[in-house]
Amino acid sequence: MALLFFSGCIGTKNLNQGEHLLSQQSIKGNKNVETEQLAELYQQKPNRKVLKVFPVSLYTWMYQIGARKFDSTKVLEKKAKIARKFDQKIEKQVAASNEKKVAKLSSRKATKLAKKDDVLENGNSFMKMGEPLAVYDSTLTESTVDKMTKYLHNKGFFHGKVSADVKTKEKRVSVVYRVTEGIPYTLDSLMLVTGDSAVTKLISGTSESSLLKAGDNYDTDNLDAEIIRIENLMKDNGYYEFGRGLVEYAVDTAILGNRRVAIKTIINNPSKRGFHKVFKVDTVIFTTDANVPTTKLYRQTRNFNRITYRFFEEKYSKKILDRRLFIYPGDLYSKSKTFSTQRQLANLDMFKFVNVNYDTTGNKFIANIFTSPLNRNQLTHEVGINVTANQRVPGPFYDFNFKNRNTFGGLEILEFNGRIGINGVASYSNEGAIANSRELGGNLALTIPDFVFPLSNSMKSRLGQLNPRTQFSVGYDFVNRIDFTRDNLSTSVKYFWQRDQSRLFTFALADLNLIDTRNISPEFQEELDESDSLGTSFHRAFEPSFVSSMYLQTIFDFNQYGTYQKNSSYLRTFVESGGTFLNVYGTKFLEEDSLENYKFVKLNIDYRKHIPLPIQGGVIAYRINAGVGVPYGDNKILPYEKNFFAGGSSSIRAWGPRRLGPGTYSPINEDGDIDYNFEQPGEIILEASIEYRQKLIGFLDWALFFDAGNTWTIRDDVGDDGEVRRPGGKFESDFYKAIALGTGMGFRMDFTFLILRFDMGIKVYEPARPEGERWVLRDFKFGGIEGSTDNSITLNIGIGYPF
Repeated sequence: MALLFFSGCIGTKNLNQGEHLLSQQSIKGNKNVETEQLAELYQQKPNRKVLKVFPVSLYTWMYQIGARKFDSTKVLEKKAKIARKFDQKIEKQVAASNEKKVAKLSSRKATKLAKKDDVLENGNSFMKMGEPLAVYDSTLTESTVDKMTKYLHNKGFFHGKVSADVKTKEKRVSVVYRVTEGIPYTLDSLMLVTGDSAVTKLISGTSESSLLKAGDNYDTDNLDAEIIRIENLMKDNGYYEFGRGLVEYAVDTAILGNRRVAIKTIINNPSKRGFHKVFKVDTVIFTTDANVPTTKLYRQTRNFNRITYRFFEEKYSKKILDRRLFIYPGDLYSKSKTFSTQRQLANLDMFKFVNVNYDTTGNKFIANIFTSPLNRNQLTHEVGINVTANQRVPGPFYDFNFKNRNTFGGLEILEFNGRIGINGVASYSNEGAIANSRELGGNLALTIPDFVFPLSNSMKSRLGQLNPRTQFSVGYDFVNRIDFTRDNLSTSVKYFWQRDQSRLFTFALADLNLIDTRNISPEFQEELDESDSLGTSFHRAFEPSFVSSMYLQTIFDFNQYGTYQKNSSYLRTFVESGGTFLNVYGTKFLEEDSLENYKFVKLNIDYRKHIPLPIQGGVIAYRINAGVGVPYGDNKILPYEKNFFAGGSSSIRAWGPRRLGPGTYSPINEDGDIDYNFEQPGEIILEASIEYRQKLIGFLDWALFFDAGNTWTIRDDVGDDGEVRRPGGKFESDFYKAIALGTGMGFRMDFTFLILRFDMGIKVYEPARPEGERWVLRDFKFGGIEGSTDNSITLNIGIGYPF
């Protein structure tokens, strides 16, 4: 820790005579232009710190450690030695006329030399993980001033100015960029000049979509975006040869005066043709097996709905393919329809590639579609170690997936997923012992690239742009533990569609589960009875039952959430109706087989936001999750799996998985302490989390987080004796008093293909304690026992980010 503390001083100690360290910079005076946009124009940045408020520069300290050991002369010597060694080996293989060995050695030589070149350019490992001193450069400050000034002008502040206030204290420099925006210039007169009446009519007819509006501030970004809009408009209306280079602006700030701008949009004619030609598709040719090796000399040809299909072997349903095509003879060329055709054919998961190009030779305009099929059968495997919160000993698992494409010739996909696993879990029959849990599961699914529903052919063709799919599936899961044996037979009918990559929809017409648990040991039955006496519905999960539902799920992904590289957000809504069919058919047939049944409605909304920060490379991410499930059947309970749970690695991280709530309910054990051993289901959930993320070193990131939330029940859970079994769990008007608070920090190992997460949470506010004793941060014990009344660290291990 001492090294980290004094690392802030190490930077200035390594400065040469006359050098200063850039310690901080800021922007002041701007009122309309965003600070974040101006900050992106910094030509020099201070050294990163673990936290901005700490005078700690871990990265410069690491760089200096590496720099002290770095010797470019030795690296050059090693590079020369490597070259000589490989040259000798290559020379021998050349003499032996072994071309394969020569190529292999040459490749290895190039790889090793490239690594040494990288070291010469970027330094050793410590230097790469760190960063060199941000030695203040006044020329870069001047460059920043120039770029900020130009940015103001581009945003319409033509008289805007930027100056740099540089202050030096000892060996450190701070810079304040002072911005004087002035009064912005606004658009007043907008004119269009084309020389082609058809082009004028087309562009003028879409003026409401124009990004240039009278009264708006002058903004070069809007000018550029308008050029792109015009180009797309033209290319969607037959102007195949049109390019954005044909659009130019004449901007006049003097003719109108009073800071008003006149803009003339000029559409030039193409230099070669001299006029704007409208292209109409003459023929569409679809080759379904491009680049497929074959002994056949000629392809067959078939015509369907004005499309010419070419193939060596007729495999695919032309009716289904036709619903994914949006280019037809007689249509005007359309860029968006071309992209839609490519995208929807690719969505079929049938082809290695999809290519659409146009042939203009011979005074014809021919659309050529080329696809190359993927392997019909595909088998993938995965072997790993399974780790969950309920396991005592990690266990191995084997997953496999078999995929058969175009099963019945209608571009269907038949998939079978299987899983075998063995885990070490706590045994209730033999306290303290570890018992094996054997799991076996499989799911068979048939996906049809269409809506299996009585719709007209024309309607199904129009719906082709939504990537429609219907999936029929059946699955079976088997769990064999020393305390019980469990079977789950499931089947479902689901519809999938998407407006684009950012809007996904799932509608389950039927999702049915038949659950049976047998061979329950006496010791485990006692555990279930105890959970029942404490008011949880955990025992319900082990009763023979039939769970049916239908649901609609929508996902809106704004700006590619999940890539974590840009400002983005994610919204998921989920609406479910359970037991809907039972309202029609009744429950008598289930009661005859002693099967528990459920009727309920459920709503869940999950919103997430990711905001990159321009300073220190940090990120702010937050999540809001809310849901309610209302049972209305005779038993007035939700199926156990349909409850909401709080606590765990993707929830309130200061509590164990599913151990928080409901409300202020306090499960007390025999010793008078809060008992965290039982899961606590709820019918209402409110959660909010926020965390600050930042790269630390190399692939290691760190985060600070704060979580809040809880679950509640809709009504009091009253036992057979008339007593409320989970007092304080009901959602009341003073629900805010039951919102648990937790905080902590975490480390994330980002391996690009996998993010391994370790989050350590501690309780701040524990609603299960008596009022007046709920603020428990002061009771934190670093060496406390997790799950006890001590406010100890709760370690959460997860894959990927929590949200």
